[in-house]
Amino acid sequence: KAATECEQKAAKVANVASTSKLLPARNTLLEASKKMKQEKSNLDELQSRFTAAKDAALEEHQAEVKQLEEAKAQAYMEQCIGKATEAVKAAEATIQEVAEKSKDCSVEFMKDMPAADME
Repeated sequence: KAATECEQKAAKVANVASTSKLLPARNTLLEASKKMKQEKSNLDELQSRFTAAKDAALEEHQAEVKQLEEAKAQAYMEQCIGKATEAVKAAEATIQEVAEKSKDCSVEFMKDMPAADME
């Protein structure tokens, strides 16, 4: 806004004859306008660099979040596999135990045994 106002004033003053009393003000306004344009250019460049840095930081953050989620999923998977392995081993041990006990029982002995005792 200030740069626009400076340019308008400079244009207005530029139309005045060079012998005018406003000539020193014209030169001052032209100089101020030039400085404002330079500052605006610097701000635009800074904003561009800031936006690029922000985008890079956001991308890095998203990559870290994805890596953490994958690590959590891997840990959960390993935990589930461990529990499943333990359950299979317990089932195999139970089967082995039942098989050993069944060797000692004869068919005739089991026929006479009440159903409650078979459990």
